[in-house]
Formats: sequence, structure tokens, C-alpha cells
Amino acid sequence: LIQMAGQGEIQFRDLEPARLPLVPGDTVYIPAGVPSRVVPDGEVLQIRLKAEPPVPEAVAWYCERCGALVHGRELTDTIVQEGWWRAVQAFNADPRLRTCAQCQTVHPTVELGDIAWMDVAAALRSDG
Repeated sequence: LIQMAGQGEIQFRDLEPARLPLVPGDTVYIPAGVPSRVVPDGEVLQIRLKAEPPVPEAVAWYCERCGALVHGRELTDTIVQEGWWRAVQAFNADPRLRTCAQCQTVHPTVELGDIAWMDVAAALRSDG
């Protein structure tokens, strides 16, 4: 991941350091299989480089109360932005997917804000 503009942080699960600040010019290697999350502080521009052939990607939500995995899903879509969109829509629509099996805490729905995953997917499809 290359941070081109804006600031934020990347958070890792089961990896130290667990949080790294992101400022323009930073380059971060995200190891395969390590859950990570980018938390922007306002608008950001990032370049995300992928292996060729790409490794499988997944989305996962963890319980904020006990830390257990609440729900995860491997993305099998050719265009992963479509997979992310579908996974978030399914997660938001089904309280059972959002309920932690360990402590029964219900994860809040995911706020997508102005993330335009389907617009990005359409642009990628037209370029391909």
C-alpha cells in the first residue's frame, strides 16, 4: 500500500506493531493472510499493489467486546470491489451474521459513507 495523499492509519490483527500511522510517501507491506484495516482521517489517495496472480482476499468483522471473529467471507469475485460490496450488504442485512457467537454482542452495521465500490468496479470492468 502506498499512501499518496491524506493521513490515517493501518491496523493489523495478530501482528506487531498493531497500528501504523499513514502519511503521504509511506509504503506498507501487508502480509498475505493477515487481517488489516485502513482507517482514513478524511480523504486519502492510496495505491494498492497486488501480486500477480492475485492471492485470495477476504473480509472479516471482529467483536469489539471480546475480539472473536464475528463473520468472515472469502471474496471470489473477479473484481473484489463487487465482492466487498456484496459482503457488506449481506452483513448489514442479517443480524445473525453480526452476532458474536462467543459473547452474543451484535456488531453494528457497516457505514459505507462515500465509498464508491460499485463505481470502481464498473470502471475496472470497462477498462478490462
